[in-house]
Amino acid sequence: MSKKKKIYYDGIKKYLTLRNFLIAGIAIIIYLMFADLAKAILFMVLFVPAGTLSIKITRVLPQANLEIVTPCSFFLGYLYGWPTGVFFGVILGAYIWAVAYPISQFVVMNLFLNGLTAVMGYYFATTLGWQFTFAYFIGMGIRNVLFFGIGSMMGNPMENLMHTISAIFGNMVLFPTFMIFLYNVANII
Repeated sequence: MSKKKKIYYDGIKKYLTLRNFLIAGIAIIIYLMFADLAKAILFMVLFVPAGTLSIKITRVLPQANLEIVTPCSFFLGYLYGWPTGVFFGVILGAYIWAVAYPISQFVVMNLFLNGLTAVMGYYFATTLGWQFTFAYFIGMGIRNVLFFGIGSMMGNPMENLMHTISAIFGNMVLFPTFMIFLYNVANII
């Protein structure tokens, strides 16, 4: 064995211990046992700053509704179950909205629709067995109809119409490509 290979082998050899193999084995077993939970937590860690940014943008553009919390709630509900989606949409969603807005009936309506959207995602995946893309468009369509219906009873109809149109644009045109991409990534990892 050449001197260069021996130095390389000696450098690796110090890490090839029984202790390190046991630690790696335990880590792999834990990952396999809790892979979905680990992925859900990873996505939530990514979605909270993205959701906060999107809601702050929505605050700057008062007639727009380009928030990404609702599509992310659907995504998490579809892939990891309704409790995960509802936790993100309602609990973390309340935190995200509170960062940018004072709590109002508009925020409460959005939190309710986030939770409902997560439950729809889970229902479409498990009970109906729909593919993600089709389920996403149906779920966001139902959410937008409910947004308009409930919002019309709450206040200014013209402002509600503008919010609904921008929500349709965001949820049905702007964000689907991103959500489908994330769905494919989630299936790979």
